[in-house]
Amino acid sequence: MPNRPLGRVERLRKIENLLFQHPQGMRVVEIARACGVDRRTVYRDLDALEGSGVPIVQKSGRYGLVRDQFQATLQFSYNEAVIMFLATRLLAACIAVYNPHLLTVLAKLGKVMAEPVSSHLALVASEHSAAPANARLAHVLEVVASAWLHRRKVRLWVENALQGGVTLRVLSPYLLEPTVQGELYVVGQDETSGKIRSLSLRTVQRAQVLDLASEADARFSPGAYLAPVWSMPGSDNVQTVVLHFDPEAALQVRSRRWHASQRIEDLANGGCRLTVAVDDWRTMCPWIRSWGAQVEVVSPRALREAMADEAVRLATIYHESVEKTPA
Repeated sequence: MPNRPLGRVERLRKIENLLFQHPQGMRVVEIARACGVDRRTVYRDLDALEGSGVPIVQKSGRYGLVRDQFQATLQFSYNEAVIMFLATRLLAACIAVYNPHLLTVLAKLGKVMAEPVSSHLALVASEHSAAPANARLAHVLEVVASAWLHRRKVRLWVENALQGGVTLRVLSPYLLEPTVQGELYVVGQDETSGKIRSLSLRTVQRAQVLDLASEADARFSPGAYLAPVWSMPGSDNVQTVVLHFDPEAALQVRSRRWHASQRIEDLANGGCRLTVAVDDWRTMCPWIRSWGAQVEVVSPRALREAMADEAVRLATIYHESVEKTPA
């Protein structure tokens, strides 16, 4: 059975999507072939899209979109709207600093979603508008996202947390990835080493898009670089963290995939040993603290000492508090 001809509204949306999916642009004959119409129809459709505000640009016989200005048209069912609400709620909770683009997204979603979702989105927007500002992080995210969108290399000035100073890197961005701990990572190929690296945007002092096409790597698999929590793999400073959990906590620890590199082994006392490889053990500290006395840091020594020092400080605080409390 032959495909039915597209109606004009469907065709306009398809042309819009085709141009978005082809950043190098498309020739009219290619658009006409994809839509099953003649070139004159495509020219009329392009004029109609431009007249409706779609930012179309023509260069060397190819039509494309000004991608930084393009606003996609989306429609959601009620269940899809709920999922979008949950996703934006989680993102707003993870990004602990103010981001103007997130606020805009929340406002736009609130206008097109039904109650009670729209009211809750307004509440999330209000909470986020009061978050502390980090202009540097917001700007770095914009620059890296632009490089990723336009498939360009990006130059990054990165803080070296372990050795001090700033390292200059040129990256071909492959992926932007948040973690539930509130970190934002860019994953891509490092020009100097030729290896895939993941860098926390919070460590980037400055970013600059370069007029150089990013280098694709067919071997890159996003799944291999997505870690549910803590830092991402691909660093030069990989550190192995070993934790012992007591029997009460072990069941919950065994039930989840906490990190892409994790290894879980049973202990004789009914507890378990969790081993992970991260680029900075400090990113794990809040999570380790949440387990209280149910976890013991075995290594590295620096992390064990940091937790021991904190335990001493806590003991001092509570001891002083008990002494001051009237009998």
